[in-house]
Amino acid sequence: MDHKNIFVLMEINQGQLFPVSLELINIGKQLACQRKQELVAILIGKDIQKIAEEILYYGVDRILLIEGEEYENYSTDAYTYALENVLTKHQPLACLLPATPNGRDLGGRISARMNLGLVAGCTDIYFQEDTNTINWVRPTFNGKLYSAIQTTTHPQIGTIDMGVFRTAKKVTHPNGKIEEEKISFQTENIRTKFLKFLPNDKPTKKTPLEQADIVVCAGMGVGSEENIQLVKDLADALGATFGVTKLLVDARWAPYDIQIGATGVTVSPKLYIGVGVSGAGQHWHGIKKAKTIIAINKDKDAPIMHEAHYSIVGDLFEILPPLIEKIKKQA
Repeated sequence: MDHKNIFVLMEINQGQLFPVSLELINIGKQLACQRKQELVAILIGKDIQKIAEEILYYGVDRILLIEGEEYENYSTDAYTYALENVLTKHQPLACLLPATPNGRDLGGRISARMNLGLVAGCTDIYFQEDTNTINWVRPTFNGKLYSAIQTTTHPQIGTIDMGVFRTAKKVTHPNGKIEEEKISFQTENIRTKFLKFLPNDKPTKKTPLEQADIVVCAGMGVGSEENIQLVKDLADALGATFGVTKLLVDARWAPYDIQIGATGVTVSPKLYIGVGVSGAGQHWHGIKKAKTIIAINKDKDAPIMHEAHYSIVGDLFEILPPLIEKIKKQA
């Protein structure tokens, strides 16, 4: 059977399109254009016509719309059934899912249901030379190595980490179309029951790392847990989102949820500033798609100093205080 077109699964969170969906559209469009095929978005939910119309403005060729009461909130049973029907009917070349909790759950279920290979938590994807075989790149050995994995089943499927790719840009005159898929699932067959959304225990006004335009990161070069505050002050002055390297998390100086790197959060901001960051392989792979990278380190031979767009060699305690003061004066 001829498998064609790139499918991307959109995710809705409390009635809003989850930002990672736009990242999938971006890389999906690149793959589709390389093989002169269509980019098709799958949208599942309830009362989502307006969201579908919004997605058209990001350059998709088609949207397969699956609506119903049973899809109002994510459930493994209903969403697996819907996705299985879509993939069986349309036979795409590949299907990209977000590596969110729901996306990971759905990816595993559809892999088992359809007997398909699945590559999880990918940080890059590309075609193998002139073939239609996709290389799915993901970290292994705790981020020390990266493996390019191929699957032998179709459609080829994988989950893509958040923040790996930039979000798709809007187009002025969308040419895509919305196609309604009539797929129903009996609510009594859903084995889980949605109760309510619980608010974040740690509410913050800061933009999440994977969505931030400016990221400031502290590395082990800060020397102690107390010295992390100075790097946080720089982040606050810039209105940036603060993160740390794996070594600071391993030392229990910072929580895991702000760890940047292949084994943490992958970021692609307009500006990344690493303070006391060595730039080990797993961290570099988590920041390499930043538009501009600035490294501040007293070790001129640190790996990041040779990879960054701008490198400042010096003591952070001599560089940061006057820099922060100047930024505040100009704010």
